[in-house]
Amino acid sequence: MIAKFQLTLLFSVILSFYSNAQNAVSVQRTLNRENNSKLSTQASGNEPDNSIKPVSNINSDFLHPQSRIIFPSRLNDFQRNQIIFTQNNPSKIDVIYNSADSKNEISVSLYRYETGTEGRLRNEYLNAIRKLTKEENVDSMPRAIPVKHKGLKYICNGVKGRYDFSETAHTELCIYECGTWMMNIKIRSKNLNSNELTELEKSLTNTFDPSWLTSLNPLLPKSNVDFERSALADTVMTAAMVASAFKKLDWATYNVRANERASGFPDLYLNMHIASIREFIQIQQKKPRLYVSPSAEKYFKELSEINNAGFLPEFIMEQYQNIMFVPDGQVLNPEGYKKWKENKNLTIDLNSKMYSICYRKQ
Repeated sequence: MIAKFQLTLLFSVILSFYSNAQNAVSVQRTLNRENNSKLSTQASGNEPDNSIKPVSNINSDFLHPQSRIIFPSRLNDFQRNQIIFTQNNPSKIDVIYNSADSKNEISVSLYRYETGTEGRLRNEYLNAIRKLTKEENVDSMPRAIPVKHKGLKYICNGVKGRYDFSETAHTELCIYECGTWMMNIKIRSKNLNSNELTELEKSLTNTFDPSWLTSLNPLLPKSNVDFERSALADTVMTAAMVASAFKKLDWATYNVRANERASGFPDLYLNMHIASIREFIQIQQKKPRLYVSPSAEKYFKELSEINNAGFLPEFIMEQYQNIMFVPDGQVLNPEGYKKWKENKNLTIDLNSKMYSICYRKQ
């Protein structure tokens, strides 16, 4: 269980152990934005459950009241054929388009996710892609690619993956975090080449514009940290853990723009995790080994060994399914890391968190 400790309650710990912690779809895109402005007063985003109704006329545009996004009846060669929602959760919606020859399908899904918790985007993508892997009856997940969408005011991070079954048969999934919303775009094609699929995905992203969702409910880019009670029980390790958490907060504040952090906590940056772990090592190695618990000592020794061997970036990438923004010029050696760790008994799991960081809605 995660104990809710506000940062103010940790003030004395932080002062003692971490002094620097304080310190041509484009036309439709235009139409969508214009209509969003005109119709925004028609939907407050807090409509009753019966505010969404099936659209019987497929030739009319559909305004989703909660997100204020318009789903046009047609997108070039694609006809909107289905709108799926649950009556008791009107914010969640799936809209499906099919091409005239029925060989290509587009699905756009929206749902609420109130807090920008660390790992939110990666976890949502992995959950969705695992489900899609079963649907497509394939043995492995596709390579995940972190992406960015830069809107007029906000920036949204996303992750996409694509199955290529032939030169013209593909299935692609792309998920964006957008403040208190998530957007899922899925394309199944049977007669589009790789370039045509890429252009279609770009057009859809520009049309439905994830950054618009961020503008509805931007997150407050001042982090909250919740610590595991078990981690706080080890007082020798507490200072290093707090330092590690605050290093992430500082790194995000000084390296990621506020209009990007408004969409979600930016934990897809490799350098942030490297800085955080090295801060943990630096603080923990100053503590007398006599008073360190066996589990904490093992955790510290494994991290130190990985870092000293020069494989910390590769270790982090492996732990997080390679879903990271890698800096330009950063050279990774995954094969070297794989060979190095063959005779090691590494037990660290970075996904088993000692603390949780999140941005909450304003």
